[in-house]
Order: sequence, then C-alpha cells, then structure tokens
Amino acid sequence: MKLTHVVLLACACAAPLAAASPITITSSNSGVFASAGRSTDSAADAATGLPSSTTIGATAGTSSSTLALDWSGSATSVVFDFTLTQAIDSRQGGLSIDTAQAFSSQLVFTPVVDVSYALSGNYALGSSDTARVFYSVQLLETGVGSVFAQTDDSNSTVGESFTLGVAGGGDASSSLTGASSGLLLAGQEYALFFSAFVQSRDASGNGVALAASAGGEVVLRVHTVPEPATLVLLGLAGVLGSRRIRRA
Repeated sequence: MKLTHVVLLACACAAPLAAASPITITSSNSGVFASAGRSTDSAADAATGLPSSTTIGATAGTSSSTLALDWSGSATSVVFDFTLTQAIDSRQGGLSIDTAQAFSSQLVFTPVVDVSYALSGNYALGSSDTARVFYSVQLLETGVGSVFAQTDDSNSTVGESFTLGVAGGGDASSSLTGASSGLLLAGQEYALFFSAFVQSRDASGNGVALAASAGGEVVLRVHTVPEPATLVLLGLAGVLGSRRIRRA
C-alpha cells in the first residue's frame, strides 16, 4: 500500500500545469474554386481558433466544390481535419475544361511545447470516372524548408486514387519527400499547404466536358511529447506495479 501512495504522489507532483493548447495558430486561409466554361465561383475561410467547424462551397454552372473544416483541440492534442468534395456534371458547348478545387494556401502555427505530428489523407476519383485529378500536401518549417511534401497528378486512370504517405500514385507525375510523422519543435513556426482538384477535359474534341467527381481528406494531428521525468515516473510505476503482482 505504501508503494502505491509513493508512486501516485510522485506522478501528481510531476504533472505540468494544463495549457490551453499545445500550439498557437497564427493565420489560415482555406478555400474552394469552381469553373464551368466562362462561369467561375470561389469562397474562403480564415479560421484561427479551436475548436472550429465550418463548411464552405462554390458552384459554377455544372461544377461544385465543398471544403469542410473540423478542427478540435485539448491541452495535449490538436486535430486539423479537412474534408474535400468536388464534382463536375457533363456539359456541352463553350470552353472544354471544367474545374472543381479545394485548397489551403496557409495554415501557420507554432508549437508551445515539442509535439509529435502525423499527416494522413487520401483523394480519389469516382470509381468509373476518367479525368485529371491532382493532390498535393506540404508541411514546411518556416526559414528551414520542407518537412513533408507529396504531389500526385493523374490524367487518364479510371477511378484514380492517392494516399498520403504512399508514393507512385499518379500516372502523369508523383513525388514524395520527408516523413508523414515525426517531431515538431517548440517555438518553431510551421505551415501546412494543400491543393486538390478534379478537372474534366474534352476528350472527344466536340466541346463536351465529361462528368467526374472526386473526394478525400487531409488530416494533421499533433500531440504533446511526454517530458523525460514523466517517462521515468511512468516506467517506475510499471516496475513497482509488476513487483506487487509477483509478490501477490
């Protein structure tokens, strides 16, 4: 019984004061764009608070694009979740290229403490669609360079799909550098960028933009890294606990 009291007291004394969030958000700019022939539409959002949940959309003729932001946070973790939905209906006449796009031109933040990060996501055409589909995600450390970067571009693969962290997804081009998970340092500024779009082309040369749809997600998760003293105490608690079990 005494050992149990000692371990609990040590853990309580070592626990840091709770912080509002392990990161601070400096700025953000997320948007959508749609075009059909000569018609265009766009919308944008510049959220900087946690939690934040909003949906923005753009519609131009037969093209539409929607971006849903679902950001949540606690004293130890933050999740930035972007859900992308793009669609183009068939259209005849006028220009022969229609586009539906979602993007984040910047999400700038600074960790208050060292945090681990994990990027995940995907983007895919409808199972029977053939169109140009593009997916690019980049995490930068300001003044230093790229932490992670992936770009996939495909022109002719039916039902094309891309997965973040997996190379070789595009039939036109594909590149992947850096790591989709790792450590972000306290006091350093980072920025997340992404762009995803579907583009219907006039494959027959008769002025018809074929129908196509695409959708997916970009998710960035960050979590505080335990202090060395906390790890030692957790290890000690495990050792003492196992000793009690053996004695029992």
